[in-house]
Amino acid sequence: RSSDLHLWALSEPLSPRFYYGTGVFYELVSRMHGTLRFPAAPMDESGEKASQRLRIIYTLVLKQFYDYDFPGTSEIKASVTDADTGLLRHYSISFDTRFIDVGRSGEVPRIDTGRLDVIRYGEDAAVAYLREVLPLERFRFTGFSVVAIREVTAEFTTERIKDEIVNLSGSRRAMSHVADALRPLLGHRETYVSLLPMLKVNGRLVTDSLEEMDGAFQQVCLRHQVSRENYLDLLAGYLRHPRLLAADDISVSSEVDVRMKSVFRIMGIESLAVVPVFFRKELVGVLEVFSMNKDVPASGVVIRLKPVIPLLEQLFQAAIHLFNNRIDAVIKDQFTTLHPSVQWRFNEAAWNFIRKRETDAGAVMEQVGFRDVYPLYGAVDVRDSTVQRAAAVCRDMVRQLESLEGLLGAGGVVAGFALAGEVLFKTREWLRQIKGHISPEEE
Repeated sequence: RSSDLHLWALSEPLSPRFYYGTGVFYELVSRMHGTLRFPAAPMDESGEKASQRLRIIYTLVLKQFYDYDFPGTSEIKASVTDADTGLLRHYSISFDTRFIDVGRSGEVPRIDTGRLDVIRYGEDAAVAYLREVLPLERFRFTGFSVVAIREVTAEFTTERIKDEIVNLSGSRRAMSHVADALRPLLGHRETYVSLLPMLKVNGRLVTDSLEEMDGAFQQVCLRHQVSRENYLDLLAGYLRHPRLLAADDISVSSEVDVRMKSVFRIMGIESLAVVPVFFRKELVGVLEVFSMNKDVPASGVVIRLKPVIPLLEQLFQAAIHLFNNRIDAVIKDQFTTLHPSVQWRFNEAAWNFIRKRETDAGAVMEQVGFRDVYPLYGAVDVRDSTVQRAAAVCRDMVRQLESLEGLLGAGGVVAGFALAGEVLFKTREWLRQIKGHISPEEE
């Protein structure tokens, strides 16, 4: 932002004591409840920000007296709750250290640069070692720092979404986490984000799509007794013909279904914007923005989320892939190979089992049957028969090869066999491979 160019001040070396700053700098500081809640902690304070600050200080010391380049950055990250909106905003505080002189008291201590080479990329270990061998009391800092503050809320949100995409398999709350991260971009306390991935069983959207909605918006639904099933039912018409929908005044908008109007009015929603998200021309999710304030139209704030749409495409697609894998994993574990014509029924059974297991660890899979169906052809298969057969074959081969190994290892028995050593080596190599794993193709 252009205003960031003026968010700077002069301070004592790497200190929170400022003696000159721009008007917008002091305005930002005063909005943070009158105190600078960012970086500059006392030198004996622990915590991430103190560690970042100490790393900057030791970068100066090591360069000045040891000509050692200590990896690091001159920036400190900080997150602050905006006093006006109540939303979390993220900032980067950078220190220009070109105007700082570093002096010493007494002899410069010797350090083990070899050890520092090993641990220097570890934040805590490197700083702890340097505090031990280079006490800051032995050094003095004169001059001044130029401190600049830059808002990085958009960059932080982008990185948060990337992290959720990468780590999606470890968290089913990814949509809620991302929705929470997106809200500060909207800039208003009374706006909410909902992310709805197209999680389907046999082509039907399931309530698991709403499991990960923005926590704040879920509370709104609960407060007004709008269940997940009812909410999906309201969306059904829209999902048949997905399109960009913007209703700055729900009460008069012709874009919003009559039933949706009445429900949204009960929930206190004044305006909404719905953005379909496509991945390779297929609908993978829906981004919804709701405003509870009639003076803050949703269509006006949703445009701020445009830069993250490509990331949401990947996030939705990854969520769908994870959901389908969960269904497939249950089917493979509980059943045998299925014919495509009956796959749908097992999909439903697997989905029901997953839902029951969330509240009952001892849940069992339902029996799958087809009443009043008379097949013209049938086949019988034993579950895990291929796995069991492969295990039996492996045991048989191991037994034979171990007998051969024992025979070849008894040198007198095969005296005169010139290739005994080579065959023994190959026998042991086969044993090693078979005891590890053998596929049907290798068999």
